[in-house]
Amino acid sequence: MLARSQLGIIITASLAGLLFLNALVAALFPAIAAYSQSLPFVFFSVMMLLQFILVLWFLPETKGITLERMERAISGAAAATAD
Repeated sequence: MLARSQLGIIITASLAGLLFLNALVAALFPAIAAYSQSLPFVFFSVMMLLQFILVLWFLPETKGITLERMERAISGAAAATAD
């Protein structure tokens, strides 16, 4: 388990990265849209398809599973990686 100070650093770094990428998209979108009006939306569509495939591939199905069973599975996985 991460210490509170480590968790704060991780969250801060994640937020800083997110804000930087958001500013980058906001700065580049007008130039890319001026070059080709459809290119930003094609890129967005490809990224959505990629994310959909990754969700299907990596995230487990939770339909019909109780919260207690999910918690045991997560706790067991966390304990296994801590060793």
